[in-house]
Amino acid sequence: ANKLNLENIAFQPQQIILDIKDSFINEAASKNISLEFELDKQSSHQVLGDPFRIKQVLNNLLSNAIKFTNQGKVVLKLEIVKETENQINYCFSVQDTGIGIKPKTLDELFSVFHQADSSITREFGGTGLGLAISQNLVHMMGGEIQVNSIEGEGSHFYFSLNFKKSYPNTMLVEEHPKSSNEVILKNSIKSKLKILLIDDDAINLEVIKGLILVLGYYVEIANNGIEALSMVEKEGNNYFDLIFMDIQMPGMDGYTATRKLRAMNILCPIIALSAHVQQEASDMAIESGMDDYLSKPIQMETLNKTLHQWLMVSDSIDEEDRIATHQSIDKDQYSQLQQLSFIDLDEVLQRLHNNNDLLIKLLEKFYSSYKGYALEIMLAYQSDDIQSMYELAHRIKGAARSLAMYSIGDNAQNIEQCIVDGKIVQPNELTVLVIQFEHNLSEIILEMKLFLDVSSNE
Repeated sequence: ANKLNLENIAFQPQQIILDIKDSFINEAASKNISLEFELDKQSSHQVLGDPFRIKQVLNNLLSNAIKFTNQGKVVLKLEIVKETENQINYCFSVQDTGIGIKPKTLDELFSVFHQADSSITREFGGTGLGLAISQNLVHMMGGEIQVNSIEGEGSHFYFSLNFKKSYPNTMLVEEHPKSSNEVILKNSIKSKLKILLIDDDAINLEVIKGLILVLGYYVEIANNGIEALSMVEKEGNNYFDLIFMDIQMPGMDGYTATRKLRAMNILCPIIALSAHVQQEASDMAIESGMDDYLSKPIQMETLNKTLHQWLMVSDSIDEEDRIATHQSIDKDQYSQLQQLSFIDLDEVLQRLHNNNDLLIKLLEKFYSSYKGYALEIMLAYQSDDIQSMYELAHRIKGAARSLAMYSIGDNAQNIEQCIVDGKIVQPNELTVLVIQFEHNLSEIILEMKLFLDVSSNE
């Protein structure tokens, strides 16, 4: 499969710590806790290993420490335990002054089979599965995560790994390359990292896939959870390096698909994608075995930082990639697009890197997919089919917001929220929302059709 051997990369362990510092410093500051980093003075060695797995583990441990520390500090520490001519043993540790762990919970902390135990769920909010995955990753690298904790005083997670020292001309993963050769090498690593994108909406798939490609990664797509499971089973457990998982999909939702993937021993980061912004959805994603959560529509900067955090690659777009993917704007075409009243043109073009042609193709796809939705939601309303109304509203909401069509996106959100809040017993409120949606979408579809007819004739 031409997969890069990520277990044989030369890297500097201290660079991992410095990268993580940038990712978590704002989160710690928001809770008014001190985030400290302690590096062994001799920790600048280059060693051979898997920096991606190490960073995934440390991300999980540090995220948990910050989450359950309300005062005091969190310390991420790197120190040399033993060093010989050809090998070096490092200890990575995360220590906090948080809530601590009950003694009876410690023995079960890393067990995937006990992650739903009531005491762990209450105390860790579903992080038991994340810790089990982290322990498995450390085992694969020849180590074991250990923990000391006093309830009410804090916890100390740590693990030691043995590395071979790197040899001359070994591939080096560096955050800020200094030569053109290193830039090319870094791009090569990004292009060989395989990302699986799962979403049931074709427009969301196209937009997010385009952003991932702009950032220089290889991406494959699946249209639903069942298809994703089949792809992973076919390609093997270690084929994909990261998975983006939509939460609400027909047939099998993202929570279920994630649980099944974890049961298949898929250890790579799984990032939730959802048009929901409620904390409950984020908590459910983590509890199902996902590692992080992003709200749609996805912004380039947020996507870039997330990939940087979980895959330990540069968080900036290389100039060569930027030049290669940045499209020049056709002035006549742009002038026509400016006439559309229902779209935030500058925002969506920025999201698509000024690719007018792609935007028009996405508008065509939106038109063909949703031209009948105004009638469908009205029929569902007249039939008191609340479930269909909710599904129709949720589906078009994500697609509309991906294309910066915020008016119809907000209309759909209002209907969805009205149903979630149980206000369907107040027919006047729901009636007004459905009429607004039907009227707005009908006008948008008509305007879109006129634009596409003119565009196709030129």
